[in-house]
Amino acid sequence: MRLPILSIITWSPFVAALIIMAFARHRPLLVRLTATAGAVVPLVLAVWLCIAYDYGAAGFQFGE
Repeated sequence: MRLPILSIITWSPFVAALIIMAFARHRPLLVRLTATAGAVVPLVLAVWLCIAYDYGAAGFQFGE
């Protein structure tokens, strides 16, 4: 089974936003770490997709 990278790129900022909304007043450090993770995870996965993309292959790649 392959990791659903496209879904993780799409949904990780949304999940981070939900966590930030839940803990915004009580845990400011958690908010900062969550915001950083919510931005870094999709960035790293998108860069990995660019590196792993096969320019010589025809058709769709990385489908779910």
